[in-house]
Amino acid sequence: MTLPVHVVAVPDAAETTDGAPDETLQYLAAYLALLDEIVGDSADNEEMLARLRATPEGVAGALELVTTGIPAAFRPEKAEGETGRVLFVIDTDTEQIRLCFEFLPDRCEAVPITDEFATTVRIGVADFLKIAFKYLDGNDAYLNGLTEVTGDVFIATNLDQWFDRPSTDMADMISSMTADSGF
Repeated sequence: MTLPVHVVAVPDAAETTDGAPDETLQYLAAYLALLDEIVGDSADNEEMLARLRATPEGVAGALELVTTGIPAAFRPEKAEGETGRVLFVIDTDTEQIRLCFEFLPDRCEAVPITDEFATTVRIGVADFLKIAFKYLDGNDAYLNGLTEVTGDVFIATNLDQWFDRPSTDMADMISSMTADSGF
């Protein structure tokens, strides 16, 4: 399965007319906080997966929200000019989900999957989410055999350092959108 390039469309705050932050933004922020709690508080990967499956969105919904936020969480100054296309093959125990991101000097973009990428990272969904939420270091995951990497190992083991936590980005986005709108 390949997730769509743009999974969650977040409306502009200006589209809200009732004087309150948009319900979609509130829902996404609450869902992201729940994911952070599940990832951070689960005793092991099995418990995390069970808790994710118990949410209305399931494992695929968690991946969709986190991967949609990847470009927003990217900090080019931390990447220090590193570039390349990375294919993630994420094992959910029932299927493999493929995601591809291109890292450019000034941004990160979700891109359609092609046969050309510098690095392929195979990883379980629980470990992918732990890395995304900064509960696990990508280099440690590689050294401990939690990822399988082909291609540019430097990018694969360091790219998690090029991002802020997804919860930070969602909170900042909601804050700036509601502040700009006068809510």
